[in-house]
Amino acid sequence: HLFQAGNNINDLGDFAREDFNTLRNSRVFSYQQALVRKLVEELIPHDNFFFEICNEPWVDDQQPSRYIQQTVIPKRKDLNWAFCGYEASEETMKWQEEIAKVIDSDMTTFVGRRFNETSRKDIVVFPILMREYVPFRTRVMRKPGRNEFAHILSGIPVKIRNIDLMQFVMRRQLWLEEGGWSDVSKNSDGKLYQQFATKYAVYPVNKVLGEHY
Repeated sequence: HLFQAGNNINDLGDFAREDFNTLRNSRVFSYQQALVRKLVEELIPHDNFFFEICNEPWVDDQQPSRYIQQTVIPKRKDLNWAFCGYEASEETMKWQEEIAKVIDSDMTTFVGRRFNETSRKDIVVFPILMREYVPFRTRVMRKPGRNEFAHILSGIPVKIRNIDLMQFVMRRQLWLEEGGWSDVSKNSDGKLYQQFATKYAVYPVNKVLGEHY
């Protein structure tokens, strides 16, 4: 196994696999942080990625949490999963929180660096919460009166049916030079925004700054 001390050249020391997704080994955690930072820097320019910190975090350091079946207990000792649910340990959850902090901090730093390095800060696009909307195929669909439905619209990439009127902020001078609302037809906001985004520098914000009802 690559984490066994004798098989590893990174001086991680000898530790149990249950310790891997915890903060018990600072050396291991430093490598995990470095990997996460590299992934964030490489993937943040793309809008089709979700950062999953750990799939099934309860596996390595699992803690019994509740009995699913109270009346029928399997006779075979290897069938605990059939009647008992497991959850991640508190140490594993703390480790996930620390990794999440790395992701959040590095995303903010990287986006800010891109903003500072861009000589032309022409357009700002920010996510909004779309009330009464649900995603449907390649667009969103409205469900009037259904407040329990909501969808976060990122506005990235900037294209028709993927951005709302309120998400797009453009330098006033450039807006006027382009003729402002030169198109007043249906979906003109998406058409104009897409056109402007291909011509000017776009700065995406990674926090929800508005709500649409």
